[in-house]
Amino acid sequence: MTALNETGASWSHAAHPDQAVRGIRFSANGDWVLTTASDGSVRRWARHPDGVLQYQWNGPIAEALVEADGTVVVDDGESTVRRTVPHGELAAVQPARAARLESRRATAAGDLWIEGHGDGRLVATDPSGEVRWARQPHHSPIRHVAASSDGRRLISIAIEGDVLLHDAATGHQLLAMEWPSALPIAAGFTDDDRTVVMVAMNGQVRVLPSTHRSDG
Repeated sequence: MTALNETGASWSHAAHPDQAVRGIRFSANGDWVLTTASDGSVRRWARHPDGVLQYQWNGPIAEALVEADGTVVVDDGESTVRRTVPHGELAAVQPARAARLESRRATAAGDLWIEGHGDGRLVATDPSGEVRWARQPHHSPIRHVAASSDGRRLISIAIEGDVLLHDAATGHQLLAMEWPSALPIAAGFTDDDRTVVMVAMNGQVRVLPSTHRSDG
């Protein structure tokens, strides 16, 4: 496996100056990055060529996600609103969803549902609810998990900031990713799983291109 090392194609931005970043989302095709600040505001970024800010929405927003065409879906706790490209105009309003748009401590990986726990464990269950594997890779509570689009790799982040890459089928740890100058709080895969994007508590967003592919 090739390590996820920063290259000349990497970029880093202060996603929300003077705000702590509490979440990051990616479109399925990797073209869009969505960041959420501690005040509930949301910003949408175009990943190419170097993380250009495209639009922002003031909070408070409870949850948000971005679709492949850049459409942003936000939930303010009372209604679910779809915002279209290019300028974020209102597309539709629906009643708020009973469940959050996406749990930050759980994710689907292939046919597995993988959850991070407060004791640092990762637990994978199959559709019948049977536990397929359970491991404890972290020594502090897990704050975020994300899976690659093919369901073969998994990233987990603990509250102490350690970021680990795993084989989603077995839970085996493949790699530890470091960001010495910041405290990572969320991460995910983009660009056909060739790129990892991390966001830190201080608002920095870091993109780490890699030559590693899931089929390699």
